[in-house]
Amino acid sequence: MLSALDAGLGLPPSLLGAHPEIVKPGERFPCPSPSDARLRVANLSRGGRREILVVNPMQAPIALTWEGRGGEDLTWVASDGSSVIAGHSQLCVPSRGWLQGRDR
Repeated sequence: MLSALDAGLGLPPSLLGAHPEIVKPGERFPCPSPSDARLRVANLSRGGRREILVVNPMQAPIALTWEGRGGEDLTWVASDGSSVIAGHSQLCVPSRGWLQGRDR
């Protein structure tokens, strides 16, 4: 995703998830929207299990907050492999990095 953004390319709509040719209707989850428009989200949910990837293409960390319901109930892992505990502190997406959230 970072390479595509660096090249000035858009991201494919399939990253928003719920691709009707691949994901069964009962297994689709809406793609959450971050409050900061600089963050990019890929909805990797499948098999009735939610999973999202939040990418920060900027040179500085960005706090992750959601417009409406987002990924508050997900378990988060940072791009360096460390676990991030939501609810104890503000989630922050590292510069040129990502956070991955999965169902607990």
